[in-house]
Amino acid sequence: MLEEGQRTDRVDLAANPETAPEMLYYLAEEDSAEVRCAVAANSSAPIHANEILAGDELEDVRAELARKVARLVPDLDKIETDDIRDRIIGILEKLAQDQLPRVRAIVSEEIRSAKTVPKSLILQLAQDAEAVVACPVLEYSPLLGDMDLKEIIAMGIAEEALEAVARRHEISGELAETIVNSLEMPAISTLLLNKGAEIREQTVDQIVEMAKDCPDLHEPLALRPNLSIRTLRRIAGFVASALVRHMTKTHNLDEATAEDLIARTRDRIDEESLEDLDEEELSTQIKKFSERGMLDDEFIVENIDRRRRPIVLAALAEMAFLDLKPVKRVIESKDSKAITALAHRAGLRMRTAMDLQSKLAIVPGPQILNAKDGLDYPFSDSVLAATLKPYLR
Repeated sequence: MLEEGQRTDRVDLAANPETAPEMLYYLAEEDSAEVRCAVAANSSAPIHANEILAGDELEDVRAELARKVARLVPDLDKIETDDIRDRIIGILEKLAQDQLPRVRAIVSEEIRSAKTVPKSLILQLAQDAEAVVACPVLEYSPLLGDMDLKEIIAMGIAEEALEAVARRHEISGELAETIVNSLEMPAISTLLLNKGAEIREQTVDQIVEMAKDCPDLHEPLALRPNLSIRTLRRIAGFVASALVRHMTKTHNLDEATAEDLIARTRDRIDEESLEDLDEEELSTQIKKFSERGMLDDEFIVENIDRRRRPIVLAALAEMAFLDLKPVKRVIESKDSKAITALAHRAGLRMRTAMDLQSKLAIVPGPQILNAKDGLDYPFSDSVLAATLKPYLR
């Protein structure tokens, strides 16, 4: 059959696990691609036949070989001779460098959870430019530690590859922070949904800031388990009311806390309507916010960042117990000391006074008054009151 049979006979021989190794070695160099594919898939093919096929010109042959050889990996420790083990690894390493992503992807998929392969092989696959190759080992390989993954992310990887990292069964707080710092929203969303991910409180705060302008993060953030009450209150300020109600159930909140979150949602909806009001209507609504305890540093800074100037001015007037005209005069003066005095009268922190100077009044950088010792007002109460007095006439 080997020498004189039809091609179908040689295919049958090549596929039969009881065919003698010498015959399979001979058939590995057969002209027929179908025959070589059959040898590549035959678990009884000798190691030297596999080595020949690793360099085959046909993609299908190399793909079949990759699938078969990679499946030997879990039993590598049971192979008696070091030579055979080394040669199997050599074949895998060659296929992992194949010019076609399909072949490399098969190797990656088959050895993604292996512990018996060289780490260098896993790193090579993890750093592959093709996401279909890199993703399986990035998501599953136990040989990749935090340092490895952080270095791979730092080198720049495809969005799908970063999402694969974010799906790993266990993710440390440090690695989670690295993923968030990538600013790739799909990966951050995946991270939030991963119950095995440890996300530190400061990292959650960072995500909350991002989520304000990224609706795609709202749901995964709202559904994240074990969020602090402080974080839940912040989230309630910008996510949909339906998500807030879901949060109250997911986190088993007491009735008072749940009502507080729902009230915050109503407040936010009211706040979003402020931009459509005229000056008098805006002042009336800001007074209502004040009565509900909504006017604070966070309210001022958030509206500065959103470039909602009329709202900030109206809030400053209400908080400082002033008419709107003197507040406008102070801001339009670009007088850093006067602006600081206005913030002090409104009961704001010095950090907020700096935001008023730099972001609202656009005071030139060299003229901005900085906080004393990083936190405090740089002048006494009496000096600040005297500075503001000329603007109140």
